[in-house]
Amino acid sequence: MKSMLNSPLPSPGYQHGRSLDKLDTIQRMMVMVRGACAGEVVLNEACNDVIDIVPVDPSLIWFRRETGTSRLTPWQFVKNPSPRSGEEWFGSYKKIDTPTFIYEEFDPMVDDPYGRTPMLLFFKSFSSTCRCCRT
Repeated sequence: MKSMLNSPLPSPGYQHGRSLDKLDTIQRMMVMVRGACAGEVVLNEACNDVIDIVPVDPSLIWFRRETGTSRLTPWQFVKNPSPRSGEEWFGSYKKIDTPTFIYEEFDPMVDDPYGRTPMLLFFKSFSSTCRCCRT
C-alpha cells in the first residue's frame, strides 16, 4: 500500500505530492494549529481497494447530533455547494460518509468532539507576557 500511495496517479494535469511522509506532516501540522486532524479514504469504484487518503481541514468539520439517538455525525462546510441527488445537506454543510472519514481530536473537552490546539497555551502565555512588559 505504501508503494501505491508513493506513486503518482495517472493524470494529464497537475499532480500534488502523495507520499505518506507528506500526509503525516500535514496531519501533524493540523493537530498543532487546529487541535485535530481529519482525512478521507478514497476507494475505487468497486469499494475494495484504497486509491488515496486525502487530508481534510478539521476547521471545516461541524458535528451535529442526530435527533432521537444523540449520535454525533460529521458534516463538512462547502464554500460553493452544488448538491447532487442522494447527498444530504444542511445549508452549506454536506453530510460526510462516515465509514471512509477519519477525525482525531487532540485534548478535547468533555462531551465535545472538537480538539484544542496545543499552541493555545503558548498564545495565552505570550499575550500575558506582552501585557506585563508594557507596564
